[in-house]
Amino acid sequence: MKHLINTISIFAVLLLCSCGKNEEEALKEFKKEMESLEVVIQQVSAVDQEDVKAGIKAINRLASKLEPIETRGLPEDLKKAFEEARESWTEMGKYMSDAPFPLELAHDEEAMQTWAVAQVEKDPEFMAKFQASVEKWEKGGDEATDRAETAVLDLEVAFKKHKIDVDLSSLK
Repeated sequence: MKHLINTISIFAVLLLCSCGKNEEEALKEFKKEMESLEVVIQQVSAVDQEDVKAGIKAINRLASKLEPIETRGLPEDLKKAFEEARESWTEMGKYMSDAPFPLELAHDEEAMQTWAVAQVEKDPEFMAKFQASVEKWEKGGDEATDRAETAVLDLEVAFKKHKIDVDLSSLK
């Protein structure tokens, strides 16, 4: 029994020692991955706000680049902040893609009106349904935006703490 306790103790010490090393290695790899994504992050902010489709494409590109990044072994605060940011950007991309109107019409009032008139001709109750769906969509958008902005702020704090020099200000 004493031999078993000694073996377990030795294993526990080795496990604890390797955790610190794994955290260092995980953090080093994570920093590299974040630095390599800085261009993609900057591309999100460079998108013309009038080009909704390009904005959605940039958000989805960022979300897809964040998805495979491994967080196992990272310090818990960094892991939590990153995972929340990743989830919020994925949610934002899905939300934007689910617009209740053709996105290419988003900043073209005349084209939007023409589209709406055509829809009313098909379904006289369209405007009432459409207004309700747009209100719901806008509310969801506000919530998704708030979540993403909070996640970016939390991630900036974690980046600063762990000396990850990646500028996230363009994502706010």
